[in-house]
Amino acid sequence: MTPLCIAKINYSQNQLHIKPDDLVQELVDGALGNNYPVPSRILYNTESFINEYLTKALFHGVNLAATTDIFPTEGGMAAIVYIFNSLRENHLLKPGDKIAINTPIFTPYLQIPTLNDFELQEVDLRSTEANNWEINPLEINRLKDKAIKALFLVNPSNPGAMAFDKVALAAIKKMVAANPDLIIITDDYGSVIFINLPSVSKRS
Repeated sequence: MTPLCIAKINYSQNQLHIKPDDLVQELVDGALGNNYPVPSRILYNTESFINEYLTKALFHGVNLAATTDIFPTEGGMAAIVYIFNSLRENHLLKPGDKIAINTPIFTPYLQIPTLNDFELQEVDLRSTEANNWEINPLEINRLKDKAIKALFLVNPSNPGAMAFDKVALAAIKKMVAANPDLIIITDDYGSVIFINLPSVSKRS
């Protein structure tokens, strides 16, 4: 076993409290596909490693690992489809419900909610070039409408590549307090290239 492997096992044991034998068994089983088609979401100990990474890279030290479940997918769009399916199956979103979408946004994200499977009404919360592609807090104020069941956004925006600033995050947090049943669906993808990305999930 290489020094790097030993260091990783020691880290998992000392920092994440994972038994070395359990980790090695999981890694071997995962490499062999020995549990196919189980697990349905993620290997148990692997989730601990990824949560530790997300705490540092996305949540910037705020420990959300204990309350964060991880479900790896084939990509961002697949994840969004799964989320909408889950919200529908659990009756959290029903056909005809309103969802707010921060635009401009990746085009398929505009198309998914209107598919026959979902039939959601879209409320456009628009960011404009005149505002340097930052969302205006006046747009966020529209979330006071209790008929809006969810807020769907990408941070940093795609294609604008603008992360939400502190003013926008504060406005979103205020709206969550005013509309506590509001579901926020956020695609926070930029932490690996944006230093200190203000994560919506962390701030709201």
